[in-house]
Amino acid sequence: MSGAEHMEVDQGMGCRPCGAVFIDQHKDTLIQRASCVEPILDKLLSMGIISEEEYQDVRTEKTPQKQMRALLTEPMRSRGDRAKQILYNILKEQQKFMMMDLGVSFNEKIE
Repeated sequence: MSGAEHMEVDQGMGCRPCGAVFIDQHKDTLIQRASCVEPILDKLLSMGIISEEEYQDVRTEKTPQKQMRALLTEPMRSRGDRAKQILYNILKEQQKFMMMDLGVSFNEKIE
């Protein structure tokens, strides 16, 4: 992640990475529209954002929606804005059409 990442003002929170704000604002939609969560988990694990135990815990959920809910509830919530920004970037790479439907611009460079 570069120092030039986009920041957005969030009421009561100061400046936050725009991806973190997006994840918080669209949590319910991300859960409902989740498909193929395992590649997202693989990337988060390889980047050290989630542990092997957390990876396995999320994978044991029966549906992609339950997997995404488990991921967004814990561990993403406890990892804070940096992890949410990374998840946002992964979703832009791996779930491009869903993200476009949610209004994400692809004019900026994906980091």
